Amino acid sequence: MSSAGKFHRLLVTGASGFLGWHICRLAAADWSVYGVGCRHRVTVAGITPVTGDLTDSGFLATLFDRIRPQAVIHAAAASDPAFCEGHIDEARRINVTATESLAGQCARSKIPFVFTSTDLVFDGTRPPYSEDDAMTPISAYGRQKAEAEHRVTACWPEALICRMPLMIGLSGGFRGTFSLDMLKTIEMGASMNLFADEFRTPVDGQSAAAGILTMMGKAAGIIHLGGRRRISRYDMGCRLAAIMGREDANIHPVSIKDVATAAPRPPDVSLNSQRAYRLGYDPADLDLSLEKMVNAFRKGRS
Repeated sequence: MSSAGKFHRLLVTGASGFLGWHICRLAAADWSVYGVGCRHRVTVAGITPVTGDLTDSGFLATLFDRIRPQAVIHAAAASDPAFCEGHIDEARRINVTATESLAGQCARSKIPFVFTSTDLVFDGTRPPYSEDDAMTPISAYGRQKAEAEHRVTACWPEALICRMPLMIGLSGGFRGTFSLDMLKTIEMGASMNLFADEFRTPVDGQSAAAGILTMMGKAAGIIHLGGRRRISRYDMGCRLAAIMGREDANIHPVSIKDVATAAPRPPDVSLNSQRAYRLGYDPADLDLSLEKMVNAFRKGRS
């Protein structure tokens, strides 16, 4: 984290969520971290929790005046595609309006701003996707993130946009992950249907957070922080079952073409993250991350 000496007060939004929790936890060793949450309590030791509504411009102005941050990482989002599809205006206020307001505040203060975007800005028909590929979102969530990217770039050209993949693992935040749901289902011995033809480049939360903190001092513009392995949810479930010693797990492959979902699902949004790898981003091996998650889960229940 070579940039740590440059910044003293770091503001992290979404600090009660999965990614924000991991960012705060890692950054606390080197920065004075202020973690913003809205509806849920921020539970990271060693940081200053802040409660407020990022869609309230008055709150943001007061927050910046009081804290005077020297860098901002914006990890808060309405990130459930189904929610965004059914609550477009509410989701847009969080995903677009609040993002633009934060970028504007950072532009006026001339401080680093990191915006966490998503691999779902692509339609999944021409993977793997590099930073130079055109955005072609097919869901409301993807369209809102794409719009936010444009607005961030327009108001603060020095901002860093980190496109994040599917994230796995455990955290102390209020939001779980799909991988945790899979783990619990396998542990219970329940039946589970998983998409065999939907591909991502997943990464564990700690690697994602470390990548963001590393890139903040080294890059501007758009950077991809995907994992090193392209995998389907079905194959990931099978890998998790094998690690758990549950090769007999009741996991069934299904197709995205045969399952009705609230939001459209792109078939393959695998990210090409070579640019970040060359800059020092080094995500953990997927199997090792799954093993670590299983061990932490079982330790927590013992």
